[in-house]
Amino acid sequence: MKRSFDNLAKAYTFLARITFGHLLERSQNHELKALGSDKCDRCLILGPGDGRFPSLTLAKNPELQIDSIERSPKMQEQTRARIQKLGKNYMNRYRHIADDTRQY
Repeated sequence: MKRSFDNLAKAYTFLARITFGHLLERSQNHELKALGSDKCDRCLILGPGDGRFPSLTLAKNPELQIDSIERSPKMQEQTRARIQKLGKNYMNRYRHIADDTRQY
C-alpha cells in the first residue's frame, strides 16, 4: 500500500493544533463567504484532513456540492463521521474520491 495519513489520522487534529494553533482553521475558513455566493455551487477539496473544513463549508453553504480527494481510509472515516453528524442532507452533497491527488 502506498503511504498515506492513516498512521497520523488519530492524532491529526491534535498535531495540527499544536503545530499551527488556530491558524490552519482561520486560513481554511477565510474565503467561505465567497463560496456562499450564487456563482459557486461546486467545490473541490484536496486532502480534507479530519473533515473540519468540509463539514463547516457544507453547513455554511446549503446549495454547495463538494468533491473531495483523499487517499487515507482513516482520514476519510473522520471526514464522513463529521459530516454525518450534520445530517443526511449533508452527506448527499459530499462525494469522496479515494485517490492520490497527484495521480487524479
